[in-house]
Amino acid sequence: MEYYRQLPRLTLCAAILAVMLGVNPLFAAISLIPALLILLLIRRRRQAEVAERRLKAVNDEIPQAETQKIGTLPQINEDAAFCPSGDLRISVDGPRGPIRLSVHPGEKVLISGGQEADRSRMLRRLFQVCAEHLPEVPAAYVPAEPVLFQTSIRDNICFGEPFFQERLDLVMELAGLKEDFEKEDRNEIERSAGKMGAALSGGQKKRIGIARALYTCMSRCASQNGAARYLLFIDGLTEAVDERTGEYLISHVLNRPDAIAFVASDSERLRGCAAQILPVQ
Repeated sequence: MEYYRQLPRLTLCAAILAVMLGVNPLFAAISLIPALLILLLIRRRRQAEVAERRLKAVNDEIPQAETQKIGTLPQINEDAAFCPSGDLRISVDGPRGPIRLSVHPGEKVLISGGQEADRSRMLRRLFQVCAEHLPEVPAAYVPAEPVLFQTSIRDNICFGEPFFQERLDLVMELAGLKEDFEKEDRNEIERSAGKMGAALSGGQKKRIGIARALYTCMSRCASQNGAARYLLFIDGLTEAVDERTGEYLISHVLNRPDAIAFVASDSERLRGCAAQILPVQ
């Protein structure tokens, strides 16, 4: 047991003994503190020595060939560019070596397998490389849990982009939000999403994040004199929604000729519609 945890008990014992001997109890209690601190430092030092010996033992057990293999993973120059044919080519460093993709406009890439955190990490890396090397191409990232603000549903979708009713209607239709917020009252879209989206369900928050990404990309395409292509990076397209809504999102969000979509998911429903599957171990 740590010595400092015994400090109250030892202090009390010292105070009782001091009273019995006629010594000032406060002085007796305080005089114990330096000794206890010294004992604590000695214990910490011994723990550090034990940990160091254990770490050395583990390192000694790793075969030399394995350490060489880990230290010599091939590295590539990460890059993203559109070819004259219109295909998007991306090169990134993956966890097990270089990853090179060539994606045609309208196609979907599914990042599958491994743990959820591994898929999310790969999706973010692809997005970062594209954003760095293709700053002129509209791109949007939808996290697994989109961040919403305590403002109207409309403002959460437009997210600072210029407001156009026709564009808003389109992205709400594509994300399956019309039924939620305009079925009975068109002004329903003006109500607050609540703090961090507390007034909404998980599926609604996810679809608002998707609508926001679509609205952002379409706005930036319009500002570039009608640029036709954009990139979507969606972490978990169907996980937060029911089966019917998931099928709707797949057919309306992913199946667009003007978009290249990257989706991180382990859903079997997405495997059938993905042009390429990028496994993450």
